[in-house]
Amino acid sequence: MRGMHKRGELFSLDEAYGEYYGMSRREIENILAGGRFAAKEMHAKNHAVVRSTMPGTISVLLQLADERWENERGDFDPIRARRLAQDRQYYASLDLEQFEIVHRIAIGETPNVTAEILHVRLQMFRASHQQVCVTQDS
Repeated sequence: MRGMHKRGELFSLDEAYGEYYGMSRREIENILAGGRFAAKEMHAKNHAVVRSTMPGTISVLLQLADERWENERGDFDPIRARRLAQDRQYYASLDLEQFEIVHRIAIGETPNVTAEILHVRLQMFRASHQQVCVTQDS
C-alpha cells in the first residue's frame, strides 16, 4: 500500500494501531464524475493534504462527546491510552472554522443516526451552494 501511495494511486493512506487504510484515487474520481459524494473517513491531521489534493472537498468533522474520550474498552493498553490522549489534545485545539460541517456525536447515538444526520446536513449544504443558472431567451 505504501508503494501505491507513493505512485499517487491512493487518495490517502492512514495507519491506526498497525493497520493501514487507503482509498483508490481512481474510485474517488469515478464517484465524483458521477455527481455523487465520496466519503472518506480519515484523521483530521490529513485535512490540509486532502484540501490541497482535491479542491472543493467538503470537510465534515465528527466530534466525540467528552465522555467517549475515556477508555471505553477498559483495556488500559498504554499505547492506546497515549494515542487517545494525543488525539483528545489535538481535537481540542482544532480550528472548527476549516470544516463545512461539524457534528458532535451524542452519547448513545448509533452509527445509523449519525449517518442520517450527516445525510441531511450534506443535502442542506449542497442545496445552499448550488448555483442557479438562468438563461434569457432573445
